[in-house]
Amino acid sequence: MRKIKWKIVLFLILAIGLTASVSILGLNQSISKNRNQSQTEKQDSAIKSEQVQKMNVALVNEDKGAKLSGKEYLFGNDIQTSVLKDKTHDWATVSRGVAESGLKRDIYNLMIVIPNDFSKKALSLTSDSPEKIQIYYKINDTGNNDLKTEAEKTASDLLSDMNQRVIDVYFASILTNLQESQDNIKELVNKEKKNNDRYNVSVHNPLANYTDQFKTVQDYTGSSKESFTGFQDLLKGHENSLLEADQENKVYGTDLSSLLKMQQDHTPFGTTFEDNLQKYTASLSAENVQSQLGALQQANALLYRELTSSENTTSLMTQTQQLQNYIADVNARITAVDQSLNDTINAEIQDAVKQDLVRILSGGAGGSNEVFTIASLDPDINKRFTDTLKDSIKELQYFSEDDAAMLGIDTEAYKNIKELAKQYMNENPTEFNDADKAQNPSKNVINDQIVETQNKKAQELKQQGLTIHSDSLMLSETDPGTEMEIRLNFDRRFDLENLTLTKDGQNVDYQIAEQSDGKLILHFSQENGEAGNYAISATAKLKDNVAAKDIPIFGSLKINATAVQKVKKEVVQDTAATPNPAPGTTGNESTEPNNSTKSSAGTEATGERNVGATDGKTGTKEVEPAIETKEETLIQEVYSFEFADLPFYNKDDFSLTDMFKELRLIVRNYERTGILFQLYYGINPWDSNYTPSGSLDSQATSNSYYAIFNRDDLLETIAVKASGNMTKAYKEKLSAFESRIADYKQVMSDADSRSQDVAARLIGTNQEAISQNENLAKMLSDIDSWREKSSGLVSENQVVLGNSSDEQAATMALDSSFGSLLATSQSLADSTGQNLDSAKGVYDTFDAIDQEAKNIQKSGENLISEAGGLSGSLAKKLQADQTFSKNFSKVMKNSRVGDRQNENLYNFLSNPVEKVNGKAIVAGDKTTPYYMVLICTIIALFSGYVISAFEKRRIQKDQFSEELSIASRNLPITSITVGVAVIEGLMIGLISGKIFDVSEIGYFFWIGICLLLMLLLVSGCTYLLRQLQMVGMFIILLVLSLYLFLTDAIGLNVDKTSAFGTLQKFSPLQYLETLLNRILNGESNILILTFACIGVAIILIVSNLFVVKKEAAEGEGVHES
Repeated sequence: MRKIKWKIVLFLILAIGLTASVSILGLNQSISKNRNQSQTEKQDSAIKSEQVQKMNVALVNEDKGAKLSGKEYLFGNDIQTSVLKDKTHDWATVSRGVAESGLKRDIYNLMIVIPNDFSKKALSLTSDSPEKIQIYYKINDTGNNDLKTEAEKTASDLLSDMNQRVIDVYFASILTNLQESQDNIKELVNKEKKNNDRYNVSVHNPLANYTDQFKTVQDYTGSSKESFTGFQDLLKGHENSLLEADQENKVYGTDLSSLLKMQQDHTPFGTTFEDNLQKYTASLSAENVQSQLGALQQANALLYRELTSSENTTSLMTQTQQLQNYIADVNARITAVDQSLNDTINAEIQDAVKQDLVRILSGGAGGSNEVFTIASLDPDINKRFTDTLKDSIKELQYFSEDDAAMLGIDTEAYKNIKELAKQYMNENPTEFNDADKAQNPSKNVINDQIVETQNKKAQELKQQGLTIHSDSLMLSETDPGTEMEIRLNFDRRFDLENLTLTKDGQNVDYQIAEQSDGKLILHFSQENGEAGNYAISATAKLKDNVAAKDIPIFGSLKINATAVQKVKKEVVQDTAATPNPAPGTTGNESTEPNNSTKSSAGTEATGERNVGATDGKTGTKEVEPAIETKEETLIQEVYSFEFADLPFYNKDDFSLTDMFKELRLIVRNYERTGILFQLYYGINPWDSNYTPSGSLDSQATSNSYYAIFNRDDLLETIAVKASGNMTKAYKEKLSAFESRIADYKQVMSDADSRSQDVAARLIGTNQEAISQNENLAKMLSDIDSWREKSSGLVSENQVVLGNSSDEQAATMALDSSFGSLLATSQSLADSTGQNLDSAKGVYDTFDAIDQEAKNIQKSGENLISEAGGLSGSLAKKLQADQTFSKNFSKVMKNSRVGDRQNENLYNFLSNPVEKVNGKAIVAGDKTTPYYMVLICTIIALFSGYVISAFEKRRIQKDQFSEELSIASRNLPITSITVGVAVIEGLMIGLISGKIFDVSEIGYFFWIGICLLLMLLLVSGCTYLLRQLQMVGMFIILLVLSLYLFLTDAIGLNVDKTSAFGTLQKFSPLQYLETLLNRILNGESNILILTFACIGVAIILIVSNLFVVKKEAAEGEGVHES
């Protein structure tokens, strides 16, 4: 017995020592690794430079230099000067022989040679085929890889520096040439402008003047040509005149001969004409002709007098005009009467009658003018209104702004009513006391009652809460093991406690998958897939941070829940050819992690399957085409739970009747006062545009009761009513008389139109008579004139006959002298023709001169046009060149700052891209959870092995244990197992908590997690080793191997789609690492894994109470026999 106790003590000491040592060693390794990594990342360039191994470098400079654009360049010397300033390594400038000798004798670690054609090749970049620059270096290979790497880096840095210097020279050359070109192009454009101006002044303008001079000559020749043309036309006209005169003379001679002959022929007719003229004169002087003409003249005068109107006569025209005047006068009078009647009918007779009635009734006719109103006749009517308004104002209650807002009387309308009441009290101060005028705020009794009740209800909801029950919901039958999900949504101000899910009155186990404010998701499975009536019940309690005023008085707690029925189905998917799985494993194993609530039996089944897979023969690796099926979870049906709304307040919580009576009284007084103001004064306090202006009497509208009682005159109202009835009958009679006048006007209108027609016809006849009378008088005058002229003609004819003989003699003398004049005219015409021919020759000469001048002018104009076009082209070219010069000067304009080169630009072009090292991003720490799980597993394996060994020896020595029950026999060892797990969990939690900074996640929470892990691992290892012994050890080592070789914490990258990825998902320790990783990284999604670990730990502890040994079972059988 003492041996066993000492062994237990030794076991506890070893277990504690192993726990402490392994925890300190493993966790310090993790912490030191992380610290070293963080310190390495935080080191700056100075610390890195100290770690660089310093080398002795020999630099051989054989560069001879080269020229570019007349300038000598020695890149080798520049590089030599630059590297000698570098303090990272020890540089020495030596010859090639000394450098190679020093390299062999370990004096130098690196030799760099700059060849003699270095500058020449560097500057060959301006040629058509530039040559690459080469530098030579040798490394003293002493077997030191760091030294070799540093040498390579130094050579690379030197090469970069050389490339930068070559680029600097190349860009400097380009920019220099560009700047010279910009300066030269400006000078070229200026010279071109001077030459263009010189051409315009010295060539184009004189040429234009020369052409203008030719135009003047051409103008002179044109003028001379025009003058000779006029002279030629004059001669030509003179010739034509002479020819025409000759022709006329010839015709005149012919006519003169004809006249002589005609005179001889007409001599006998003179005597005959005289006889006929005497006979005609005698016929005009007969008596019957004179008498007929006199009678016609008298008749015509009589007709004219009848058709002519004159005073004091009764002619037809005069009577017609008098008739028209009479008709017009009658029509005018009728129209005047009709207009007067219309004015009378349309006029406001009622206003006149009303005014007369008012004047008579008010005594205005007798000298007095009294006004009668309702208030003056019956003062009680107005007083009843004002008394009611006064009483209503006195009953008003006034509140502070907060209380008014709570009661709902803080609107503009109630403020207007309050102001109107104040104004009314000020205008009638004797009717109110000082307390009423002050409008002091009253105590808000309603608010006090509400606040008190709200505080009581909030305290009740926080302590007792509301009990909620859903109606029963029938879920249909489904496949066994089908996952169900219930989603509850409720008020965010409440938390759900004592949540229960029942099926046919029996509680159903569930897991909480997600929980947040106002949202809860539950997972459960239908037992054997059977249908049943499900119901949800819980207690909703108000959160502590919710204020009482946030609970609405008329609100209620609303809850809705939906049940989602899911089913797993295999879906065929096309895959590429895959290797056949090994025997003992299935090809369609779920890739989802194991359910955290799986029982121990499920764990054993998994372990046996893995054992079989290990013991079985290895499957062949032949590749053959296959069709795989993938198991997916699909939504089969969605159900909804029905919840009754739970009001926050009951009708008994408030004395609502008294509160509403009080509130109704307050509001009713305001409403009644506003209505009285609206009725009495016509002021609408509910009008948002209402603004007080003046006294209430002045604000009263015309249709208000105030105006009716105090302003409106009763006599005027009576007069309006009486005058309306009187004028109505009077207007009806006048309308009938107006219709009769209209008929008479129509008759007179017809008579007037007929009289106008007769007058028009008489006027036409009068005009005809006047015309006929004038024609007759003219004819008589003509007859008298003809008679006188015929007498004169007879006497003159005798004179003509006497002179005709003298005329004939003179004509014959004229004919004889006309012949000599005709001959002289012919001679003058011939000389004029000769002068015309001479003038034509002179005109042709001037015409030739004018044509030549035109040709010269045309040639000059063409020449000026070409010169002008050339001048325009030169101007356009000058403008284009100026634009080009302006744009060209902008190219790389920033290459010079004033008269000096822009060094900043050269630095940018030589190194336009700069590399900036950003801060490193550190991923989440995976090694710490790895070490924690590994430490806990090792300690749990040691503890489980020792406890199982002690248990085996105890059973062999204890002969009376068979009389106890299985749980009683296993209770001591189970207690020891739990105690050891608790001690080891505390030790690991304390040590790791001190090493880690767990202040953010909580020290006690971390110790609790460590206790949970040790309870789970120690109970599991102890159970497997006690129940399965060797097989149990195999399972433990297999699980540990899966974790060790398939974890991602040590840098392995396992393909999730491969078979190893599938095995990794079946590793229980992997889930423990995931839990620790989430806790250390501050993630919140740890509830499922935590509860799963608690459940598995409880199952394993209980399983340790029911460990059955085969030897014990066989012993019982022999004893019974």
